[in-house]
Amino acid sequence: MATSTIPAVKAALVAGLEARPALNSVQVSYGPPLPNPSREMIWCGIATGQQDWQAMNLKGEQYELEVIVSVIREGQDMQAADERCFAIYAELENMLRADRTVGGAVALASVAGFELGEYVTDSQRESTLTVQVACEAWI
Repeated sequence: MATSTIPAVKAALVAGLEARPALNSVQVSYGPPLPNPSREMIWCGIATGQQDWQAMNLKGEQYELEVIVSVIREGQDMQAADERCFAIYAELENMLRADRTVGGAVALASVAGFELGEYVTDSQRESTLTVQVACEAWI
C-alpha cells in the first residue's frame, strides 16, 4: 500500500498535461527539467502537507503540490512572456476543472493559489508562475 499519493498525482499531472494539444511545444516534466530545460516548460516541484489517521483505519492526506510554469522570451517584452505563462497555466487549470481527481489519484485537487515571478536580463525576459495545487486523499 502506498504511503502517499504524491508520486501518483505528479505522474498523472505529467501524463494529462502531455496529452493536451495546446502544450505540444511545451516541455512537461515530473521534476526539474534538467539538464536541458526548454524556453517553455511546466514541471512538478515540492509538496508540503500532512497526514492523519481517521476512522476505520484510513489515513487522510492533505498537501499542496507546486507546479511551476516558466516562459523565456528573447527581447524586452515582459507582457508577452507573462501572457504565454498564463496561457500554459490555463491548460493546467482546465485539466483540473475537467478531472478534480487527477485520474483517480486523489479525492479532490484544485488550484489554491499562485505567484508570478518576473526575471530580466539585457537580452531576455522570463515569467515564472508557481502554482499551488491543493490535494486531498484517503490512503
